Amino acid sequence: MTRFRAEHLTGVVRPWQAVAVWMVAEHVTELIVLRADRLPAGTWNRLIGLCRHTGTRLMLVCHTRQTPDPLDAVLTGICHRVLTDLPEPLALHDPADLTRVIEESQPGRRDTDELPALPAAGVAHFRAEAYRQLDPAAFARDDAAYQHGQQTADDWLISPAPEEVWNGTEHVQRFLTALVHDSPTRAHTLARLRGAQTAFLAHGLLLGLPPARDLMDVLSGPGLNALPVSPDVLQRIRTGVAHPMVAAGVVTALFSGISPQVMSYTVLADQPPDLAALRLVWRAPATKTAPNLVAQTAPTVSTWAVFHVPVAARPLLHAAADFAMRQQPTDARQRLIEPPAATKKRIQAAAAHCQIALPSAPPTLEAAWQIRVTCTQIDAPTIRPAASYPAGQSPMSRFLGQPRTPVSTRHAPAKKPTANDQAHDRWHGRRPLTADTAASVLHLIHAHLGDIAPHGQHGRPAGHSWPLIRRQLAHYPRDQDGNPTTLEPHPDVLYALGLTDHPAQNLRERTYARHEDQ
Repeated sequence: MTRFRAEHLTGVVRPWQAVAVWMVAEHVTELIVLRADRLPAGTWNRLIGLCRHTGTRLMLVCHTRQTPDPLDAVLTGICHRVLTDLPEPLALHDPADLTRVIEESQPGRRDTDELPALPAAGVAHFRAEAYRQLDPAAFARDDAAYQHGQQTADDWLISPAPEEVWNGTEHVQRFLTALVHDSPTRAHTLARLRGAQTAFLAHGLLLGLPPARDLMDVLSGPGLNALPVSPDVLQRIRTGVAHPMVAAGVVTALFSGISPQVMSYTVLADQPPDLAALRLVWRAPATKTAPNLVAQTAPTVSTWAVFHVPVAARPLLHAAADFAMRQQPTDARQRLIEPPAATKKRIQAAAAHCQIALPSAPPTLEAAWQIRVTCTQIDAPTIRPAASYPAGQSPMSRFLGQPRTPVSTRHAPAKKPTANDQAHDRWHGRRPLTADTAASVLHLIHAHLGDIAPHGQHGRPAGHSWPLIRRQLAHYPRDQDGNPTTLEPHPDVLYALGLTDHPAQNLRERTYARHEDQ
């Protein structure tokens, strides 16, 4: 009760609305009110109306031999029972109903062991470089997280496409943030994401992610600066926060790693019905900002940022959504977390009251790593047999179809260079894995480029990326006499795809062979 005024939950109607949404969100089935004889008749009427709305069974316990006449009059015309002995109310319940068990979905693999310093290589060389640089025990820990990401992505890509259709990368963002939301460290997140990239590559999809150094040191979001939503934290929020929107703001700051200031733009109409994911719009700034490591890699056009919502946190978001709809049910722009009730100051104060430390986060979505995710289809045969996909559904089917209404760009400049225009300016010498190079590697694996002599390399259709294929993703092994043989995929690529048991250990050093693909 002491939190009502602090959380702007004043008046008569709004507190009762908050109670109603909490009961629905938490699936409360029984409400027992002690010393009910001390309550006024108006409160009895509100309790009865509350339980009718929520479908909850109400038990009013009067510490008198009979119900006071003013209160008894409230029950006129209402189906009820008067119980005079304690065993009787207990007999009304099935013992199995006394304990409600909420089944959580199985969480991701919880690797708690610290990982060593991981290589900054991209998907083509990450696993092989880890194998070469780490001792066996350290590599085993790293590869466990890598394999978890690879297997989870593989299972997701061969599963039926979801019914709802979002913009291209939104389903990918939702999957990736779910994959890493319970990562104990940034290193685990990097390993899981590299494994997922490998699975996408095997399915003929090129998944682009921020560079390793950005994921480890610069960016924010799930798996980076976000914090786990533990049962203890949820219990503190439930017992210490009264306002549904404020409670949703606290738990969202934890699992998303974003500032409460950003949450005020979360519009209910933009959210999926099940609230298993959270969609926030990122609008590119209309004016130039001071150059920094974050701004240099942020998208230059408006896009969506999608956050996976942990199962344990969803009741709090459902309560906030229900409460928001009760305030202005006809407002199409109703916000999930709306000022002045749920401001940054009030959310931070509520977290402090619950003794919960919120993650340090920038005031915008500019540093969210998932807004930098790209996914393109590779025109090449996939490693995964097509027969393993659901009928009529290729992996790309989950990204195609009628998109949602695109994000408004009225606040963005009329024209800006694309995000890749200056990609090479930041990391001089970086040679990203492109759709052309990945396609050529997959063709090589399928023997489409078999028996191509070295002197015929200039005639291949890979265009400008052919030198990259030859130097980075493929090579000409030499025979016993030192003569180059037919073109083959690079051993690191084969090892990343799980087609070999171990990578080559003694690779000849090549000048300018650094490969920092994403």
